[in-house]
Amino acid sequence: MTSTLYAIRNGLDDRLSRITSGDDDAPGDQLRRKVIVLAHAGIAVAAIFWGALYLSFGAIGPSLIPLAYAILMPTSFIVYAVTGGHAAFRIVNFLLVVTLSPALQLSLGGFVEGSGVSLWAIVAPLTAAALASRKEATLWFFLFFALLAVAGILDTAVERDNGVPDGVLTFMFVMNSLGPSLVAAVLLRYFVGQREQAFNLLDTARQESDRLLLNVLPADIAEELKQNNEVQPRRIESASVLFADVVGSTSMTVELTPEEMVRSLNAVFSEFDKLVDKYGLEKIRTIGDNYMVAAGVPSPRDDHAHALANFALEIVEGLENNNDGPGSGLQFRIGMNSGPVVGGVIGNQKFHYDIWGDMVNVASRMESNGLPGKIQIASGAHELINKDFHLTPRGEIEVRGKGAMQAWFLDGPR
Repeated sequence: MTSTLYAIRNGLDDRLSRITSGDDDAPGDQLRRKVIVLAHAGIAVAAIFWGALYLSFGAIGPSLIPLAYAILMPTSFIVYAVTGGHAAFRIVNFLLVVTLSPALQLSLGGFVEGSGVSLWAIVAPLTAAALASRKEATLWFFLFFALLAVAGILDTAVERDNGVPDGVLTFMFVMNSLGPSLVAAVLLRYFVGQREQAFNLLDTARQESDRLLLNVLPADIAEELKQNNEVQPRRIESASVLFADVVGSTSMTVELTPEEMVRSLNAVFSEFDKLVDKYGLEKIRTIGDNYMVAAGVPSPRDDHAHALANFALEIVEGLENNNDGPGSGLQFRIGMNSGPVVGGVIGNQKFHYDIWGDMVNVASRMESNGLPGKIQIASGAHELINKDFHLTPRGEIEVRGKGAMQAWFLDGPR
């Protein structure tokens, strides 16, 4: 029995969902339509009870008003299901509730004899306020107050005796107070729930935007950008930078398909990224098959050269041990240097943190003038790590734009 009722409920909900769906729905539109339909369906059920009760006491005229709504509401819903005109359904039912409630009250003999049945009219503007637009809600509130005022003016002119016992009138007054109050409570709960959901969505969106921003900018730089909408350039007196570039990338583009090339680079650079996190470094960028990473930026640290040297040694070891995985066979030239730099963010679109300085240019030259599988360092890095790492002098090399420079190969820790 329970499973049958569950299946019926699901079937009705599925059919209602299809009727209330739209091609250009914004988030929450379908739910609002379903709530409006269900609210008026509930009023129609109550109207049947009200009409039958009045009819049982011989109040034939008053009984026809709620029974009329009990017929008109399903009829308007059928038209809605066929035409898809939700706006027309909403307006028609709001109008019926707003007008028929004070009309029923007058037919029963006024506010007292009608047990405050006109209170049901407040359902229309409340529903419009929670589920429609502010402008529409204002119009329905205006109509509600206007008709309530008219009912008050006509109250003294209507016949008082409607044949309904005093005890029943008291019961009806309680029900007419509870009904609209319950609807108001449900709508308020819905409104609060929608507000909380909106705040949660905003918070989720903020967290996602923060996560995306942290993927392209260092944490303190991202925070400065969010606070000030700009990032002031910073000079850092001592930092280290490393460039790693694939050897023979031109021939690779001929031998490998674009998909294979991207897959290989992604596999290798993803391992580099893991080591960046391990050593607390700052990945600056990848351009094609070139990888740039720094230590000591944007926040200075005393061990920047040592951290970057360990990173370089570990990526070389990883490449040597990668015999059959994605990216196997790739060889890199690696260049490294240390010294002062300036860091900052340029432009106001597609933000990117970058560093500049002669030290950076020299590190790039160390890579371009290096040897496959070797880590070549300049004098700036040599001064900081020579006591703790094995370094093999290469001697002087000719560097474009700099002339002859001393260079060393980083072999490993002492």
